[in-house]
Amino acid sequence: MKQKIKILFIHRSMEFGGVEKVVINQLKNLDKHIFDVTLLLKMYQGGMRDQIPGDVNLISLTKGKEDLSKFKLFFLIQLVLRNIKLRFLAKFPFFVERFYLKKKFDLIIAPTYTSFDDVLNSHDKNAKKIAWFHTDIRDGKDHNNNLRLLNKLKKFDWVVFGSQQTQQVIVDEYQINYPNSQVIYNPIDIDGTRLKSKEFQIDYEKRPVFLSIGRLNRRKGYHTLMKAHRSLLDEGIEHSIVIIGDGEENLPLKEQAKELDVEDSFLFYGAKSNPYPYIKACDYYILSSDSESYPLTIGEVLILGKPIISTNVGGISEMMTHDENGLLIDYSAEAMAEAMKRFIYDHDLTNRIINNNKNMEVKFDNSIINRQIEELFVTLANNRS
Repeated sequence: MKQKIKILFIHRSMEFGGVEKVVINQLKNLDKHIFDVTLLLKMYQGGMRDQIPGDVNLISLTKGKEDLSKFKLFFLIQLVLRNIKLRFLAKFPFFVERFYLKKKFDLIIAPTYTSFDDVLNSHDKNAKKIAWFHTDIRDGKDHNNNLRLLNKLKKFDWVVFGSQQTQQVIVDEYQINYPNSQVIYNPIDIDGTRLKSKEFQIDYEKRPVFLSIGRLNRRKGYHTLMKAHRSLLDEGIEHSIVIIGDGEENLPLKEQAKELDVEDSFLFYGAKSNPYPYIKACDYYILSSDSESYPLTIGEVLILGKPIISTNVGGISEMMTHDENGLLIDYSAEAMAEAMKRFIYDHDLTNRIINNNKNMEVKFDNSIINRQIEELFVTLANNRS
């Protein structure tokens, strides 16, 4: 019997997020007759940890917050001790390999830039190291930090970019090419998305409803979207906006909603383990980010047939066509308000978009994406020194 290819994924934790969706889909889709797959988590933490497939070897270095003490003092002590342990293991990765992993691997994967150091510092010198890069490098405010990150990419045996745009921005902004690289779009669980969208019913109170899903940070542009929402209300155009997600901007955004007097119509639903029934029940979807790479949520919304308004950033134009699957707009409150108004009043447009989006699974053919990933892994494993 041919020996399986041993693959190690290293990731921080499993909070709700796009990268975590990508990791879960890859773990599910890799052929376990060919690959022996291990996932190393620094913290067994996050709402997506229960979605890790059972046929994957799961190793965690520390407990998640969910499993720590409910008493505040003990909880804080445990957080400090956890941080000390993670810092120690990061400085001395030999102990991770000796006492946790306990075997060598053919391939070691960094699913995102936060795992670059962990993979590059591995003592498993014969393993091929692969980096996935999903980030629009222009998000970084510090030129030197960006250069350090891009130079780390050069140390990997292979780099996978999540979109053409992600790769091209590095060439345009920094004149850096990566010969050992390719673009592989992120796989979307088409059947799973549709199945999960039927698990329960959602009844929104105020329609039409514009839904948006994302982490509550400045990059997602919810502060700008809220201004667009207020301007439409001032014109007497009734609607509501629902945000699914959590993050560091939670309190500032809620304070802004109070200041703009939109607390009853700009609604924060928090993070959801299954957001798909909310997508299915909404009237429209809006992505208001000032930067993105190749957001999986756009593909999932297209699969569920909803008209989309999205800022024309990152690789989104590789996923949808303006005026066919939705509207691609500039990042501004004025552009968002105008697009929402158009969706609300132009039913011929939205009906045409809904009809166009009925067969979007052809565009997101998982079999092609999974085959690309598996062929890459087999090739690199066979070319190890």
